[in-house]
Amino acid sequence: GEPVCFNGPLFRGTIVSRMRDVPSMSKSKSSGTAKSDEYFKGRSRQFQWSVSGTFTKRMRFDEVVTGQDFGRPFRNAPATNLVKRGLDLLKNKLPETFEC
Repeated sequence: GEPVCFNGPLFRGTIVSRMRDVPSMSKSKSSGTAKSDEYFKGRSRQFQWSVSGTFTKRMRFDEVVTGQDFGRPFRNAPATNLVKRGLDLLKNKLPETFEC
């Protein structure tokens, strides 16, 4: 995928989108299908999105929302205590992010 720049009221950055078996719209010979085929080789995933950038104003971590909408319930979810422990570790490392 080719990086696409975007600029919104809260976030400025780039996004790269790859989809298995979908040809690139890029005219560049060094990118496109060959790079996507290389990325997906040996992986069962069907797509990949990568976003990078910076917030244009200071944001609290608990106010940032990202995600996907799935057509079926999430299976094999991690144990609740494992999720809680992970959040506790984040709160320890980034306390100002979780302040209310």
